[in-house]
Amino acid sequence: MTDSAIDLKVISPDRHSAGSESIVLPETLTEGLNDVQIGIMRDTVHAVNINSRIAAELVRSTAAELHRLKCVLKKQQQWTRFRESGVIPMTAGQIRDLTSAWESWLKNTDVTDQELVGTSMRTLAAIGKADPATRKDAVGKMKRGEKVTEKEVSDKAIEELVKGNKEWEITTSMKRTDLMKVCTALRDENKKLKVKIKEMQAVTL
Repeated sequence: MTDSAIDLKVISPDRHSAGSESIVLPETLTEGLNDVQIGIMRDTVHAVNINSRIAAELVRSTAAELHRLKCVLKKQQQWTRFRESGVIPMTAGQIRDLTSAWESWLKNTDVTDQELVGTSMRTLAAIGKADPATRKDAVGKMKRGEKVTEKEVSDKAIEELVKGNKEWEITTSMKRTDLMKVCTALRDENKKLKVKIKEMQAVTL
């Protein structure tokens, strides 16, 4: 027997986690299993479900703490140094994504910890950067228990962004790279318009 092997003789069917008896397993999973194996499977499902909720809660809490720190670091380079320092077990990108998600939507959302389970930091950030319609769609999927990916959010956001602009009409043959070029072009155009607005406002003052 290897170190990782489980000796079923020393595992009693009575040694179940509190609450695991409420877990209902489909017959397709329990067929051919004995009581000990079924009991342990219930324990596992119960424990993993709890751990997943705790993990989601920790993501929300971590995002809040990072945002708190960012607010007190007055200079951008101070925040950048912290993100790249390695003093916490997160990459600079993960810190940026999680902080961005908190600032843009996570701090005010009614999405529960359970509904956040399985959503990556990149996806959380993408939801925050998306337009209201795309964000509403993503949140709705999460509330229905559906998995939401960064790619889905980004693609949906691009579709919403170019909607109504015939010159940027999207076809099913367009590649993701082409969609990103469309998005970048529109954002550049938006920046130019903002500059023109400021110039016009300066003239009228």
